[in-house]
Amino acid sequence: MAGSQTFYGTTIYGGENGGDGTVFKLFKSRGVWKEKVIYGFSGGDGYEPWGPVIRDKNGALYGTTRSGGAWDVGVVFMLSRSAGKWTDTVLHTFPFQNGSNDGYWPTAGLTWGPSGSLYGTTSSGNAGDGTAFKLTKSGGVWTETILHQFSHKKGDGGFPQGGVTLDKNGALYGTTFGAGNTITGGVEDYSIGHREHPRAAKQTPMP
Repeated sequence: MAGSQTFYGTTIYGGENGGDGTVFKLFKSRGVWKEKVIYGFSGGDGYEPWGPVIRDKNGALYGTTRSGGAWDVGVVFMLSRSAGKWTDTVLHTFPFQNGSNDGYWPTAGLTWGPSGSLYGTTSSGNAGDGTAFKLTKSGGVWTETILHQFSHKKGDGGFPQGGVTLDKNGALYGTTFGAGNTITGGVEDYSIGHREHPRAAKQTPMP
């Protein structure tokens, strides 16, 4: 939600660029709800956005796509508006590559952390059964840190399809699709052993 009676969302398919998905805005005008597609994905910038978008204090939107990017397994993107036009910037491209500890196929949205960091999950991984990750910005460059590699064989679940929630102490909470030593059935809660700096965690996340 952004402002009074304005909402932003995504569609997995549709749009004018080959049907690769959209970001849209719903707003109320004279008592009538109207929709406006503000961006259509085209592949290289990602496609099939499964999760919602979040908004920063400047009005930019952030989210993930399950597919697209250099390896066609998803990206983290930012949409910013200038002179009435929305422009997509890819903040991170997920790889599909042997030897990488990164994940791929993100199916959830992102969560704000202290100091403008972004947290999310991938539903699969190059070195395991999905990841929890963090993106931080420094000098205008976004850098990814892998916080946890899931492995259903180790009993901590696998294939997280939802996002994470950050508590006041900096702990992250979420769910996995695969539970325990099985790869199907059940949803298992997990708490990642990662915490922000205690003082930083007291800061109010961006809306």
